[in-house]
Amino acid sequence: MEKLLISALLPDAMLSPLKGKFEFIKDDETVHETVEIALVTAMDDFSKARLSQLPALRKIVSIGAGLNHIDLDYCRAKNIRVLNTPHTPARATAELAIGLMISLMRSILQGDQYVRNGKWIKNPSDISGTELFEKTLGILGMGNVGYEIARRARAFDMHILYHNRNPRQDVDDLATYRSFDELLTESDVLIVQLPYAKETHHIIDQTALRKMKPDAYLINTGRGGLVDDEALTAALREERIKGAALDVVENEPNLFADLATLPNVIITPHIGGATPGVRMAMVREALALL
Repeated sequence: MEKLLISALLPDAMLSPLKGKFEFIKDDETVHETVEIALVTAMDDFSKARLSQLPALRKIVSIGAGLNHIDLDYCRAKNIRVLNTPHTPARATAELAIGLMISLMRSILQGDQYVRNGKWIKNPSDISGTELFEKTLGILGMGNVGYEIARRARAFDMHILYHNRNPRQDVDDLATYRSFDELLTESDVLIVQLPYAKETHHIIDQTALRKMKPDAYLINTGRGGLVDDEALTAALREERIKGAALDVVENEPNLFADLATLPNVIITPHIGGATPGVRMAMVREALALL
């Protein structure tokens, strides 16, 4: 039987369909010179240093959409196939992005805290936020998740713009292409949904944040590192943008100092595609790729 290196994060119950087909080897950071296939999650580190400990490895199957935890250059050089499950979590991640957008723009968390603290607003307009109707939503990254976000945002009668490295010809009835700078300056809400790579590291930095409207909102449901959290913290503190919602942060689970203390930010613990149903579907899809 082929030797399968499996992530320590995967419970045995999820792997029952593979019993008798592979020899399971738990990933405990030791050297496994004969491992041929690895089944991993986005929380596993498959850097060059780790991969060099697996000289017989020929295929990696990663559960989830992101691949920034894998040294793809090393894999190409060593002819290691890398497969993932990018489609399964798209709808759930899009739902969270829409939920964060509504929570930000309608001040839902602030309203909840007012009531829990025994207060009631005499003038509701002070905390009722702003409606989504006819606002401009910018989507940075019109991939699987970006497309699902756009489909859902259309129900709010929002004007939808997007930026990709290359324009998509199949979304013209849903969203309008803009340059990166145009997307920054025109969006009332900017959702960052790019894959993480060297080229996209800190694509939302101090310069980008300064181009956004002072009453704009930023949402990151892509990957930590796409947004410079230090620059974002400064922009939020100085009210250079209206607010932000983050499902991912740099160096998660460690937050940049003071980010969580700001009243105009919402932070969730990378739960976009983490519902039980989605997780099981991703595992099933990954197992079929082995």
